[in-house]
Amino acid sequence: MKLKPMAAAAAIAAASGCIGTHPAHAQDVDGYPTRPITMVLPYSPSGSGDRFARVLGQEVEKTLGQPIVIEYRAGGGTNIGTDYVVRSKPDGYTLLLAGTPLTVNPSLYKKLSFSVSDLASITMVSISPYLVVTGPKLPVNTFQEFIAYAKANPNKVNYASAGIGSGAHLAGALMNQMAGIDMNHISYKSSSQALTDLIGGQVQLNFSPLVVSTNMAEAGRLKALAVTSLKRSATLPNVPTVSESGLEGYEILGWYGIMAPKGTPDPIIQKLNKAFVDAMHEPTVIKALAVDGIELIPGSPQDMDAFLKRTEKQAARIVQLSGARIE
Repeated sequence: MKLKPMAAAAAIAAASGCIGTHPAHAQDVDGYPTRPITMVLPYSPSGSGDRFARVLGQEVEKTLGQPIVIEYRAGGGTNIGTDYVVRSKPDGYTLLLAGTPLTVNPSLYKKLSFSVSDLASITMVSISPYLVVTGPKLPVNTFQEFIAYAKANPNKVNYASAGIGSGAHLAGALMNQMAGIDMNHISYKSSSQALTDLIGGQVQLNFSPLVVSTNMAEAGRLKALAVTSLKRSATLPNVPTVSESGLEGYEILGWYGIMAPKGTPDPIIQKLNKAFVDAMHEPTVIKALAVDGIELIPGSPQDMDAFLKRTEKQAARIVQLSGARIE
């Protein structure tokens, strides 16, 4: 598997014309694939998406017989990379590792050059909860104690996130509404700085991916109060869910999935679906990816369509609650 450097963001801004309207010829379907496939990551290198792309890419290229080239196109809250894929030729040679922002951004941004429907689903890859953590200085040890503390200190409790519209931002907005509390949202440029300030007491709560915060919680540097899934995580089975801790039905999940430009021929979609689904059943892939609360959920394109529709509707409701908006 090869790596390709990030292309200039200006190339996206200069792009124009109709979205996803390029026809695919029959010969492109019959012998597909005959050349390398590019998987676009609309995120920065070295994040969790990077690991998913590398592990899946290495396994899928064994089946398809062609390299999976990873191309980073970060920026614009993932909109730059997503826009690039939407405008690419729908021939199966440009794919997107989509994630949580895809279903949030349509409600968050005033203007977008694309919609979720401009992409074709191939398969869901994973879902994962957030770990609700506080620092060692806060005088609470359970989720219920935290809610009581927040109610006793209105407008004095801050929660951190990786940015406006991020999963953590929406998790806090939903918690405010369901618990009847009034936490302040503090946006950080990096999760590491947010955790540093959490430990130092500058912020009082964070919604952190389990892969980032589990070790710190087990070491006592953070207090794990709850997980944001409806069921407990196998990684931290003694940590309750938010739902069972008093906010029944509360659920916020991060996710990844594989998509292609709208109009990609169905035979290609089906071939890619089989390759990625088969890869996610390989023991080596499961061992590498299904860790720290991450659950692999390979399925059909229709399964992913239903998930996206449900998730986009939920995101729209929470974005409205948060009052967040990006011009």
